[in-house]
Amino acid sequence: MHWIYLICFTLLSAGLLALFQVRPRDFTDVIFNTGRKTATLSDELNVLMGTPARGFFNQD
Repeated sequence: MHWIYLICFTLLSAGLLALFQVRPRDFTDVIFNTGRKTATLSDELNVLMGTPARGFFNQD
């Protein structure tokens, strides 16, 4: 009887993800938090302005 609940849950979850157009990769990225750092506005501005990156490994 429990396997019927598992199948129903799987199908319901897949249907909701398809309804809201969520790709499986997006869903797993949120769950497992792959640790990708998104660029901030100041980071993008520094790249556009040509400002060298700061940090220990970027020292002259």
